[in-house]
Amino acid sequence: MNKMLNASRERLVLYGTIILLSMTAVVITTVVLSTSAPTETNYGGKFDQSIFVLGISAGFILEMFIPFIIERIFKIRISTSISLIFIIHCFGGTFLGNVANAYHDIPYFDNIMHFLVGVNFCMVGYALMQLCFGDQGVDNHPLIIALVSVCIGVACGTIWEVYEFMGDVLADLNMQGYMLKTGEYLTGQAALMDTMMDTLFNIAGAVAFAIPLCLSIKLGKPWHHYCCIIKLNLSQNHVYKEISL
Repeated sequence: MNKMLNASRERLVLYGTIILLSMTAVVITTVVLSTSAPTETNYGGKFDQSIFVLGISAGFILEMFIPFIIERIFKIRISTSISLIFIIHCFGGTFLGNVANAYHDIPYFDNIMHFLVGVNFCMVGYALMQLCFGDQGVDNHPLIIALVSVCIGVACGTIWEVYEFMGDVLADLNMQGYMLKTGEYLTGQAALMDTMMDTLFNIAGAVAFAIPLCLSIKLGKPWHHYCCIIKLNLSQNHVYKEISL
């Protein structure tokens, strides 16, 4: 009973966060649209500013519901910690970075977002390991589980860099920062700096999560159980399978 009540409270926190961030996004979008003249996008692409801002805002709100869509499709329950970090990253990376121009106005903002990506997908990697091998399999091989989780986190970050590359190739969005605002193309190491820094911070985020994860498993602490994906037991009125939470 206590587990069900705790789960309900966690979902309320998640829903409250979504409502708060959505309202914040609406306010910021309204301010940006009312104060900005139509210019090129932050990426340097050839789109009208108002259309770009509205598209990013709508995309951000839809992104926040991805964990719930995945839960519905695969009949699982994603832990609140994983969903919450994902939603915060969507707000920062997708919305603030583009609509509020945080990528250009806040130093190291892009690096922070990629650090969060590493943390988030490393959490997902561990959750998948726990789902596949169960608590006993995880407890018997903490170092291997942590290592595989890091690899999954880094792989997902690499896929994002491929997405940025395709955006630059197909739509000239300058997502990899190879071109200055003046239109001048960077060359040599300067052209690679954005991509490599993104990759390094992604790795740092994955490792930053994996180290305490490994220690938590090895020392028998319950912390790592808060980063799980739970398979719903539909034969028991949607009650979760018994696992430690």
